[in-house]
Amino acid sequence: MTIAIPIHPTSINGNICNDPSLGSPDSISKLRYPAVVAGGISQALLTTAFGLITAMIIQFFQNFFVSRIDKLILDMEENSVKLVDQLFELNATKKSK
Repeated sequence: MTIAIPIHPTSINGNICNDPSLGSPDSISKLRYPAVVAGGISQALLTTAFGLITAMIIQFFQNFFVSRIDKLILDMEENSVKLVDQLFELNATKKSK
């Protein structure tokens, strides 16, 4: 079972959109003030939380459907073996007559 959780671009975008000048050389002085980046961090955390919740819900349904498909495959294999056995018996009874 694999779990793939994509990194949503909005979580990165939340920090970049917060203040486009954060990438500039004088951005270190802006980082001294938490209020400057708090909005972007908040957006990034919310986006990550919603992404994780969505991934868990999707994983649940994926596991449910995979288990149903596995059960159907097992039933089909068992019934195909029974069918082949019946055909073999039918062929054997025709040859003995």
